[in-house]
Amino acid sequence: MKNITELFLSAASKFPNNIAIIEKDKKISYQDLKTQVEQTAAYFLKKGIRQGDRVLIFVPMSIDLYRIVLALFYIGAAAVFLDEWVSKKRMEICCNIAQCQGFSGIFKARVIALFSSELRKIPVKTGTKFSTENKAKLQEVDAQQTALITFTTGSTGTPKAADRSHNFLKEQFNALLDEINPQPEDIDMTVLPIVLFVNLGIGCTSVIANYNGSKPDTLDPEKIIKQIKKHKINRITASPFFIKAMAKKMLAHKIKLPTVSKIFTGGAPVFPAEAELYKAAFPSTLSTIVYGSTESEPISSIKVTDLLSQFKNVSTNGLAVGKIYHKTELSIIKIVDKEISVASENELAKLEISPGEIGEIIVTGPHVLKNILITSQLLNEAK
Repeated sequence: MKNITELFLSAASKFPNNIAIIEKDKKISYQDLKTQVEQTAAYFLKKGIRQGDRVLIFVPMSIDLYRIVLALFYIGAAAVFLDEWVSKKRMEICCNIAQCQGFSGIFKARVIALFSSELRKIPVKTGTKFSTENKAKLQEVDAQQTALITFTTGSTGTPKAADRSHNFLKEQFNALLDEINPQPEDIDMTVLPIVLFVNLGIGCTSVIANYNGSKPDTLDPEKIIKQIKKHKINRITASPFFIKAMAKKMLAHKIKLPTVSKIFTGGAPVFPAEAELYKAAFPSTLSTIVYGSTESEPISSIKVTDLLSQFKNVSTNGLAVGKIYHKTELSIIKIVDKEISVASENELAKLEISPGEIGEIIVTGPHVLKNILITSQLLNEAK
């Protein structure tokens, strides 16, 4: 397998009648989504998008989003995403760096684009709809060819663009498969966009939470609880903020969600007080906290019950984060405020600290990102 879309196509072949995505009152089967991906790919080709081109995406988490992104992967083009809260100045700098040949967005985004000099330079612009009955053929790509670029500030405050190849996405798929172990019969409520891609490679159903992740204050647990009950959801993958808000609502109103057998959360630390909330609200659910970063997802994971038992039984100033993912090689080294360069493993070993000391984590593995796009222009703008 070289083109990452083959995972979805395989799932669609095995489970054509399974529902792929539910978005509010809309739903689509794997077979219908496959057809629409092939037609959208043909539409992009007709508009002039070719293999290797980069297309900036301004579409919220929806059926349309995954149809569009899969279609771009299908023809060997790359999807480019910016943080939703990005400023106009930062957006234009990122656009300049990405050198996009296409722009695909909802109506509001296309209107905003009229007021941006950089977006106006992009030659091919499309909405979220398409008009064609033609179907494109799957393009063969080099496994190291870029499939996805995401601009983010990240934990360091330094803006960066994660450059994910088809091969990297496959390795990340395998890693998350190991951690989450999704099954074709699962009905997953997901707030984490990358996990929905994993689901599409397995054949299970993803229910998009009725919630805008870029506006946390809009989270209404009652709406989410109604969705979970309506669709008999058995797995939730969401941020700690999301799970905590749900747990508080459930405990306050003595609500039970017995169909939910698994919860996976990540993107921020989970402390014992929050873990206690999870356990109280979902007493029969296997809840797991997955730790990682833009460059490496996952790094480690820990069950909520293990976190609580270690907190009670171990005297430590740190936070238990569980077992290291089996394909991850990890070291903890001295914290230094400069670029680190070593010529051998022996030199690297000299930087490692003793157990119990505070240091900086470095990781390697097949699912660890190899390329970060960053320029002096971005660095200067960040200062």
